[in-house]
Amino acid sequence: MNIILDSIVFELQRAGGVSVYWAELLSRLKRESDSSFIFGRENSNIFCRDFNLQYSQVENYPSFFTRRYLPFYPVDKKILKEKHIFHSSYYRYSNSITSINVTTVHDFTYEYFVRGPRLWVHRWQKALAVEKSQGIICVSENTKKNLLDFYPWVNPNLVTVIHNGVSDAFFPVEAPGKALIEGIGFGFEVPYLLFVGDRSAYKNFDAFTSLADFFPNMDLVVIGGKPFTDKELLQLKPLGKRLHHFIGVSSERLNLFYNAAYCLVYPSSYEGFGLPILEAMKAGCPVVSTNLSSIPEVALDAALLVDSPTPEKLATMVLQLDDSSFRSQIRDKGLNRAAQFSWDRCFQETQSFYKKLWNMDV
Repeated sequence: MNIILDSIVFELQRAGGVSVYWAELLSRLKRESDSSFIFGRENSNIFCRDFNLQYSQVENYPSFFTRRYLPFYPVDKKILKEKHIFHSSYYRYSNSITSINVTTVHDFTYEYFVRGPRLWVHRWQKALAVEKSQGIICVSENTKKNLLDFYPWVNPNLVTVIHNGVSDAFFPVEAPGKALIEGIGFGFEVPYLLFVGDRSAYKNFDAFTSLADFFPNMDLVVIGGKPFTDKELLQLKPLGKRLHHFIGVSSERLNLFYNAAYCLVYPSSYEGFGLPILEAMKAGCPVVSTNLSSIPEVALDAALLVDSPTPEKLATMVLQLDDSSFRSQIRDKGLNRAAQFSWDRCFQETQSFYKKLWNMDV
């Protein structure tokens, strides 16, 4: 079975859940398949360092912009002569009659939360990729529901749900405070609440920072996202040295942050999957999040979930973790829930889906 993979997502973001997903699939495919071609170019994405993309196949386009939005067009046309799976990391497709196109749909964030030209371009590109695909992977049942709501013309029989995994880089460590000091060079004198990811409006970052008023003896730690803007710095100035921001954190160091945190606060209004929730659980970190979109599907009863991400409701959940017995119970539930997800399983189910499409008359 010949497989062609387009790794353009590594050029679209420096880090992020889609990059994690793609890197995990690529690493396993490289080990288990000698008939795959990986397309991409060297870039600054923190997850693509092991794939030698500068030596990979290239496409016959004059610029990144054209390559991003137009169909797959390799310099070496010989690889298109035989029947093959074409799986893009981000909404591209092949027009070759020998291609079986596969698209992974992660979420509908743009459709729900973005307006204007960015939405129009994204919606056009995603819908076209879905329309051209013989197989569609959704990362959660909630994302599949969104897909069929937005694209009622899609044949449900072409859609499969394959949950994301969670890396073995996340696990409980002994003396996490000491390990964190050794890992990043300093520690925290007081407990801290942890926020992981970007700060888009639907992530409700303001609700997280408002928790500083409810817990004056705790710090706030933010991992990922872009540097704070001048507007954000002005708004966050009252927090002073209580607020800490780290960018470009490796999975190994993120594991230490999860371990040492009082809890992860993930007040997102919408997720296609919600990978940081599983990462925290696997590291033994209690999770406070929302009962919205895919989050309850992933977390079940192993996290403390609120119906709406107001600071007051989030604070009530965080306060419950003061009870050591209850905290231990939630921690154990999280560890058990995270154990049900793995990237090996995600890869195996993806491979099975490839084989199903390969053997079908699609």
